[in-house]
Amino acid sequence: MSQYNVVLHTAYDDLFPVESWSRESDYVRARNFLRSLVGGPHGVSKGRYAGAEVYEVATRAQADQFRKFNEQLRQANPEPDHSAALTQTKLHVHCLFNGISMSLPYDTVENYRLASALASELTGPGGRTISEDGETFYLETREQLDALVDLQRKLKARGLIATR
Repeated sequence: MSQYNVVLHTAYDDLFPVESWSRESDYVRARNFLRSLVGGPHGVSKGRYAGAEVYEVATRAQADQFRKFNEQLRQANPEPDHSAALTQTKLHVHCLFNGISMSLPYDTVENYRLASALASELTGPGGRTISEDGETFYLETREQLDALVDLQRKLKARGLIATR
């Protein structure tokens, strides 16, 4: 599933909150609203959200207007529920280098979040999908898989690697 992101730079407090939508139509509506509200885009994000448009929001009133618009948009078009990912403890991976899919158990939600963060770092933004079953990461190299297995060992997670 694609994720559409916009980075806001709230100049009044120098923060960079990120807004995300799973539907392109919602993203386009929000982006058009931001363009009419603050102009822009004013740049392109680097780092974790590389390529996302950056909009400079000068005042708290503008930020409040966008929050209200975004809330109305979300109420009109609710995002899919990904709550399974919030309690997930097994990291689902598909190894592109050998065609095998597996689940790596990490025992606790906190350990899973560490593993998910590492997998995100290893694969980049295009290396995962999100579904009702949770996240699936697509590993291109054996070294990426080895890094996740090493983390599993360091965290002393129990259980076998389950092939699916």
